[in-house]
Amino acid sequence: MASKPSIERSEDEVSWGKESLLTVAVGSRVEIINGSSVTLVCNSSGFPPPKLTWTRGIEALPNDDNHEIGEQTLTIRDVQYADANEYTCTAANLAGQDAATTELVVKGASCFQELISTGKPVDAIYLYSQLPITGTFKRN
Repeated sequence: MASKPSIERSEDEVSWGKESLLTVAVGSRVEIINGSSVTLVCNSSGFPPPKLTWTRGIEALPNDDNHEIGEQTLTIRDVQYADANEYTCTAANLAGQDAATTELVVKGASCFQELISTGKPVDAIYLYSQLPITGTFKRN
C-alpha cells in the first residue's frame, strides 16, 4: 500500500562563521559567511520511495559547478551573496508530496569593501532587513 512522503525537518537557526562545509537538515534558517559551503540534507520516507527535487525560490535548481544535487542532499559551494534565497526539497510519490524549506542568509564582507579596495565594478546583492537591492556598483 502506498504511503505519503514525509521529510525530516529541522527548525533550528544555524549561524556558521567558518569558511568550511556546514551540513544541516532542510527546514533550518541558515546564516553563513560569504565563501563557505553548505550541504542541505533532505531525509524522506514513503512508499514507493519518493522522488526528490530541489528548487531555489520558485525555480528548479540545476546540477552545476556551484550546486551539487546528491541522492538526498544539495551542496552549494563557495556561497556568494546571490545565493541568498529559500531552498526547498520536495518529496513526491503516487500517494502525495511533502516539502521543507531552508532560508539561506549570506553574511560577510560587503561588496562595497571590495569596490573600495579594487575600484572595479562589482555585481552584488546587498541584503539589509531581508530586502535585496541588486545592482552594479562603480567608484567615481
